[in-house]
Amino acid sequence: MRLKSPRFERDTFTHRRRAGPSRDERRPQDFIKNVVVKIADEVEVDVSTRAWKVSYADALPTALRTAIGGVEVPYLDLATLIASKDTYRDQDRVDVQLLREIARRRPTPEA
Repeated sequence: MRLKSPRFERDTFTHRRRAGPSRDERRPQDFIKNVVVKIADEVEVDVSTRAWKVSYADALPTALRTAIGGVEVPYLDLATLIASKDTYRDQDRVDVQLLREIARRRPTPEA
């Protein structure tokens, strides 16, 4: 079973820090040209402009935010995260089932 589509592989840009003095090699055009930018350091982070059918612009209005080290970081709300998992991958189908169960168990806001 193939987990990554040819388009995913083509649109993914991987950045790894070189040994020795740290040098930031990411450029703004890397994020524009590629759908996913992997930044691998102590923790691997994927920076995405599109999560399957959900674009950054589509997700922005409902994005949640948190501060990490004084930097505001947007992340997907639960409904958009579920929509972003509407893929052909078996793992995403499992994720959707679990995420829908989480959504079902969440208390609804009072009217």
